[in-house]
Amino acid sequence: MSRKASNLSKDFHIYNILNEHLLSQNEAIKKWEKPPKGIVKINFDASINLNRMGYGVIIQDDDGFVLGGGGGFIDKRVLVHEVECIAFERSIK
Repeated sequence: MSRKASNLSKDFHIYNILNEHLLSQNEAIKKWEKPPKGIVKINFDASINLNRMGYGVIIQDDDGFVLGGGGGFIDKRVLVHEVECIAFERSIK
């Protein structure tokens, strides 16, 4: 969570003491971590719209060097839980 968002949440809480904080006060630090030597890391993601889904993939080595990547779109109506599976299948192709 950004410092600005955290400060806004604290400011809001002062004026709205009856409600819980809107934003978590636990700051999770998210960063790319190197995989072990000789291992590649594959990240993929997907999004959906009414009748279309998009997906993307990026492959990095243990130094963070991008080995490849790609993505695409599928004109198909899919359920939310299917999107990640389809993205995974497409990413390993």
